[in-house]
Amino acid sequence: MAVYKRGNSWYIDFIFNGARVNRKAGNTKTEAKRIEEELRTKLRLKMLHVSDLTDTGDRLYFHVVAEEYLDHLER
Repeated sequence: MAVYKRGNSWYIDFIFNGARVNRKAGNTKTEAKRIEEELRTKLRLKMLHVSDLTDTGDRLYFHVVAEEYLDHLER
């Protein structure tokens, strides 16, 4: 995992599931790190075949996550 600066922009570079991810992430290092974590989370959820868990509004309830996980295990 790398966050680096080239010119006036910050970039992220990491390998996830055998694929290299190298993207421009923002104008500040903090913004680049936040975007990197969001991207990693989205990739992990996609890898686990977890659908959008925001159907419950602003809160994420355990029973929703548990149901999604059990459905995943059944498949």
